[in-house]
Amino acid sequence: MAKTLFLIRHAHATVGSADDMSRPLSSRGRLAAQAVAQMLSSRVTAPAGIFSSPAARALETGRIVAQALGIPAGIIEIPELYTGTEEAYFRALQLLPDALRSALIIGHNPSIAGLASRLRASGELLGDFEPAGTASLQFPGETWPELDWGLGQCRWFLNPNDGP
Repeated sequence: MAKTLFLIRHAHATVGSADDMSRPLSSRGRLAAQAVAQMLSSRVTAPAGIFSSPAARALETGRIVAQALGIPAGIIEIPELYTGTEEAYFRALQLLPDALRSALIIGHNPSIAGLASRLRASGELLGDFEPAGTASLQFPGETWPELDWGLGQCRWFLNPNDGP
């Protein structure tokens, strides 16, 4: 059975806060997260798990998406998704529970965009991974450790301004 991965860059956050980790979404960011959540709810069945950077803006994006998809379970925080490189994101993916057939990851640029591009079979950039940009990739295999660079098939990629 294939694995499905959804990658979301957190929505736009407020600027000017001294503590980067605690920056919340801006009103524009909340609207973009709601738009992406609405688009997701019309395209996908709910992912089996949601994993996020512990940054407030990523968690808030995750809560908006989880609510739209009707996912009652909590969001699991992965500290490496806050400051991690593409490689750190990749290692975190390989540690996901194999029982999950799908996972949604919420992180930060440039790592999330780089990860999406490197996971794609074509290796091509997906384009501008705007705040709240979302990609869906599918991988062969039964376990997350089987995931490897260049094995993913991009099913779709959208940004909040793309519309339904």
